[in-house]
This record gives sequence, structure tokens and C-alpha cells, in this order.
Amino acid sequence: RSSVEEEASEMLYSIWLKHGANEVQASRLVEESPKEGRYASPRRIERKLVRLSRILPACKLAVMALADMRILYQPSSAILATLIELMKWFDADTAMAMMQEEPRLATELRAGGGSGGDYDSGAPTLEAMVLETCEALRGIGGSAAASDAAVFFALSEEPSLIIKLPPLRDSCLSWRSRDIAEFPMDLQNSIAWAMRMKHAT
Repeated sequence: RSSVEEEASEMLYSIWLKHGANEVQASRLVEESPKEGRYASPRRIERKLVRLSRILPACKLAVMALADMRILYQPSSAILATLIELMKWFDADTAMAMMQEEPRLATELRAGGGSGGDYDSGAPTLEAMVLETCEALRGIGGSAAASDAAVFFALSEEPSLIIKLPPLRDSCLSWRSRDIAEFPMDLQNSIAWAMRMKHAT
């Protein structure tokens, strides 16, 4: 590496540490950070992270970036719209924790009817995916009468279900008619965990 590249890597390493990475994560993020385009510069990455930290003060942005580097390319307005939409159902800290764990809520779904970033304007809306996931959990769990509070608590524990579950909807079968065994194992585990937590409330 040239001295310029070394300096850029050291700067990136420091930036990611500042935004919640441990040493191993920071090293990985240095390798995975954009090498071309508007975020090829460490200073540009730092400026974007500073803006995001004002919107998501409770989030470890490095953890979000490890899960989905596209978070850098999302307009700050789209990130804020996702947070505001989640706060229709969850308190601010819970909404931010969900976004940290599952940044695709911001990078793949549209919030507040908006568009932008890397997702297509025809992408599903966050609201539609949340409501569909609630319906799915009630049906699969055989507990259609479960309280909204219990179902939303389950979503807060496993926010990835909002991304993974709705696409598996069967137009011919209700969620209540579905067998959890037909889903991928990792999804079965997430559903089982969410259901256990739901019934614990």
C-alpha cells in the first residue's frame, strides 16, 4: 500500500471505532468501505456518519454498516422517515434498536410514501410489510386474538421478520393454514423466538 492508502485506512479505522465498532469490526469495515464513488473518501464517510448520528443517536452506525453498507447511500431524509414511521408502533429507542439490527428496514423499504437511495420507487412500503408480518405472526402462531402489543413486541425482538416473512405469503392460503416447517430453517428459528417472546408478554 502507498502512504496515502495507509493514511486513509488509519483514518477509516478511527472513524469506525468512533461510531461503535470494536477493533475486529473496524478492520473489517476498512476493507469493506467504498473504494470508489462519492464515499471513497474517509472524510465523506465521516460526514455522512455524523449526519446519521444526529438522526439515530442510540445506534452503533458501524454495526449497521457491517450489516448493510447501503446505509451510507440512503438520504438522511429517508433514514429519518423510517425512524418516524417505526415510531407509529414503537418508542424511539426500540425503533432505533430495530434499525441497528435490521438496516434493510431503511435500505429496502419505503417509509412515509417516499423514495430515494438505492431502493426502487416500486419497493414495498414499511407500513405494508409491518402489518403483513403482524398478520403472519398471528396466523402462524395460531393466536389471531393475540394483542397488538404482544405482536409488536415480537417484531421488536426479531425485526428481520419484517423483511423475510411477507414475501412468503401464499395467495391461496391464509397464514393460519401455513405450516412453519415449510419455511427456511433460519426463518423458523426467528419465528419460534418471536412467538416465545410474544407469549411471554
